[in-house]
Amino acid sequence: MTDQQHTVRRRIAINPLPWVFPSADFSFGTRKNWDIAARFHAGLGYEAMVLAEATDEVEGSLADRFDRFGLIPAPGYLGVSADQPQSQRIAQTRAAARQHRKFGLSEMFLALRSVPERRAHPAEGVLADPDRTGRLAVALAELAGVAHDEGVTAAFHPHTGSWIETESETRQVLDATAGSALAFGPDIGHLTWAGADVMSLFSDYSHRIAGVHVKDVALAQVQAARRVGADYRSATVDHHVWTEPTRGDADFAGILDLLPADFTGWFIVEVDEPSLPTREESSRFALEVTATL
Repeated sequence: MTDQQHTVRRRIAINPLPWVFPSADFSFGTRKNWDIAARFHAGLGYEAMVLAEATDEVEGSLADRFDRFGLIPAPGYLGVSADQPQSQRIAQTRAAARQHRKFGLSEMFLALRSVPERRAHPAEGVLADPDRTGRLAVALAELAGVAHDEGVTAAFHPHTGSWIETESETRQVLDATAGSALAFGPDIGHLTWAGADVMSLFSDYSHRIAGVHVKDVALAQVQAARRVGADYRSATVDHHVWTEPTRGDADFAGILDLLPADFTGWFIVEVDEPSLPTREESSRFALEVTATL
């Protein structure tokens, strides 16, 4: 840290993606996988694990599972489709917000789901359309208002492969929604992959940051993936663009020092595809680094 010392203990959670979605559809895996992940991370020293997207699962049963492993829930992630009717997105947002409130959470991450056009050419901003971005900004602000009515702050989460992945698109959304209920939930890895000036984004919108996803990117691997035209899955699984915090090219110490000294938002460790030899080593390293930066 620099002279700006963080006065509040960091709340660090794990999104154990290498445990709970072994398939490429990015859905949560089996209860057994969830339990294995919970047991390991609780023993490692994580205090929290992310809440899954709203499902038909009885909340009481899920709460029992958190209690069993001595973990608390951390803000989860809701992805909505850019193509579906707003009425459906509103219903999904309300359900997710209500689930978060039942678990005592006051924030959640809100993102757009990926689209084929950009999954084929990730982090390049293909087919950029400011008019579309503007329409999506209006829709996201309305969804944040729905979450706010349920007592939850929705933090917008730019995601590689979605219609809002670049710095210019992120800024357009945040500027267009200034004064709304929509907060900012950046992922350092996704923004770095897309070529954003992450330090500038954190500096300019620090007052709206409600939580941060923590992972890094190896830019040499990004360039290697682009040279062969790798799609999102190949770039992440075969070329290993993701890596643990401080093992890539993002200036983690500098970025996190731009947060307010009294920042109380969550830090969500989320290394989709570990670059260390095992997922266990990846989670251990990420916790140690995130707690000490």
